[in-house]
Amino acid sequence: MADFLSVKIEGARELEKGLLRLANPRRRRAVVRSGVRAGSRVIIKAIKQRAPKETGRLKRALTQQVKWDSASGEMSSRIGAKSKKVNSRNAARYLHLVEQGARPHQIVPSTKMALRLGVGKGKRGRDEFGRFTTGGIVTVFATVARHPGTSASRFMQAGFKASAQQAVAKFVTQARAALLKEVLKERSRMK
Repeated sequence: MADFLSVKIEGARELEKGLLRLANPRRRRAVVRSGVRAGSRVIIKAIKQRAPKETGRLKRALTQQVKWDSASGEMSSRIGAKSKKVNSRNAARYLHLVEQGARPHQIVPSTKMALRLGVGKGKRGRDEFGRFTTGGIVTVFATVARHPGTSASRFMQAGFKASAQQAVAKFVTQARAALLKEVLKERSRMK
């Protein structure tokens, strides 16, 4: 479910007029892109502050991707987890489960006859003498596992709502600075 938030942008008309003064459409997109990136960084920072920290993988994997739609003339920023592995786990595979939660369900093996589960508390690894230890985790084989489900944390939604107005302000200031830089470049080329 997508939530929308309305924000008030002060100085948007002046920014739009300044963008129309630029002759090169690529330079206009560059100005808007720099503003969108700056605004997205504010939102990502707020989301990372609210991210649940069990291993820290999810927090490290959060990133942005700015896209330009030439058909509609709109630029957008997608904030999510990058799909490459961070410390041997792909955070993009479970971001939606942390954000939205999961219902209780059964897990059955898809290719093998049984599931291999690690049961218990503790961490596998090496102790202070370099010996391998299970840390109290016992390996169990089962034909079915009942997952209890997880509650939704909604940390991304909360981070977005808390930082939206700041992100818009950052967008405007960054876009103005980039616009001024581009106008000065264009004037120096004309001389």
